[in-house]
This record gives sequence, structure tokens and C-alpha cells, in this order.
Amino acid sequence: MLPVCFIAVVLEFALRNIPNDYKVKHHYLDAHAEEVEVLFLGSSHMYYGVNPAFISKNSFNAAYVSQSIDFDLAILKKYEKQLKKLHYLVVPVDYFTLYNSLELSDESWRIKNYALYYELDNLPFKYHFELINGKFEFAVKRLAYYFKSETPITCNELGFGTAYKAYKSLELVENGKLAAKRHTAAKNKSNQKLQNVLHKFVEFTEQNQIKLVLVTCPAYSSYTNHLKKAQLHEMYKVICDAQKGHSNVLYFDFLKHKSFNASDFFDGDHLNDRGAKKFSLLLNAIWEQ
Repeated sequence: MLPVCFIAVVLEFALRNIPNDYKVKHHYLDAHAEEVEVLFLGSSHMYYGVNPAFISKNSFNAAYVSQSIDFDLAILKKYEKQLKKLHYLVVPVDYFTLYNSLELSDESWRIKNYALYYELDNLPFKYHFELINGKFEFAVKRLAYYFKSETPITCNELGFGTAYKAYKSLELVENGKLAAKRHTAAKNKSNQKLQNVLHKFVEFTEQNQIKLVLVTCPAYSSYTNHLKKAQLHEMYKVICDAQKGHSNVLYFDFLKHKSFNASDFFDGDHLNDRGAKKFSLLLNAIWEQ
């Protein structure tokens, strides 16, 4: 038993010391949150879709893969006292945003990254260990860092996901259909808890005189053509309700924006680096007008 425990402790220690994207984002915000004027939150649509290098103001992309809106809020609350220059908070409200929480998804193993590397408060004790969260094969793959010197970092210093290069783009048609199906909820009614989170963003930004920029990210027609109308209608209704009586809340719908074509997409619902440049410049125009 003792050797097994020893090996487990060594593996846990080794895995925690491997660089990762969560550490990159945490360390950047720890050091530079006071300088950030525009903060981007959200899931992979924003992570791969917004490159702060094309934003004229000091900005940071704190979005990440499968990051649900409740974790967006937790990141904001962690740094709220340091974000003294924040003028624009950009939060995506996409087709699935108000239906899927990370905690209830197949990707819930990622919560340990917010506990261990973002050091977010109040996460359950079970998420404070590498070895009991996530798939074993992923852990083995990450250990290649030690043996092959392969870096696991997939974002640049400003938080933008760099893995979705245009020349690596995937087939769009079937991929988009599958993503739309995966993002369509079994029930038409959105998650009330996630709706409440959206209203907390409204309250926070209003109290702190910050513009809350809600956006729906671009997607390819193979994705948008297979979205359920009732779920889309619910998304737009919640956004409309969030804007009522709050002049600081802006909304921009890029879902079917004419600026994007097939060459801008990595797959059916994610931009590649070329599309990310377009999207970033379109967002930048919001505060440059």
C-alpha cells in the first residue's frame, strides 16, 4: 500500500508542476489585472475567437474551453478589486450559454483546474486533486512534458487560443451539424441559475460604471442552420430582458454575420486564427466608434 501511495503523491506533484493554460491566465491576471481595460470571458468560442493583439485597448482573453458563465463570474469576482481600469466587459451569450454549466457537463473534470491553478474560492474539496479528476490518458499525455519537452500551452500571453490555425481547419459541414446537435438542450427552458448569473454581470457592471458587452459569436451555416428555433428564441429573450432598463448593457449578434465565410472557421462553430482577427477587429470597433 505504501508504494502505491508514494507513486500517487509523486504523480500528483508532477502533474501540478506541468505548465498549463490556466496557470498562464492566472499569473497574467495576478500581475496585470489593474491594467486591463477590456476583459473577454466565455467558452472556446471566445478563447479561439478573440485575439487581444488586435484590440486597441489593454485587454485580456480570460475565456477557455467549456468555461460556463458561472465560472466567468467567479473569475470576475476574484479580480474585481484589481480591475480598476476596466471599461468594457465582454461576455458571450451563445446558443448553449444559458443551458450548460461546466459542473453538470461531461467536462466537469476541468473544475479542478479552477481550484488548483486559478485558485478560485468555494469549489468542492474533491476538485483539489489532479489524479481523481480527468482521464488517465490525458494525464499520461501531459507527462510527456517531462520526457519529450513538449509544451502543453495552447494560448499566447494575452490568453488567446493559438491552436486553431487556418491551415489546420477541419471539415465544416458534418462537424457543424454535430456541434449544433450537441449544443441543443433536451428541454426548451434555460437554466435559471445561469440566467441569474447573467443578471449578476448586469448588476456588477452597472454599479461599477462599466459597459457590459454581450455578444453572440459567429458560426458557420452548417451549425446555424441546425439550431432549434425555440432555444434560439429563449436566448434572444433573455438577452433582451437583461438589457431592459440598463443603458450600460450592449448587445451585438455575430451569429450569422456577413463578414465571415468558410475560410474563417476552424470547424462548424469555432473561428480559426484568420477569423479571430476579423472578429477581434469587429469587437474593437465597438469602443472605437
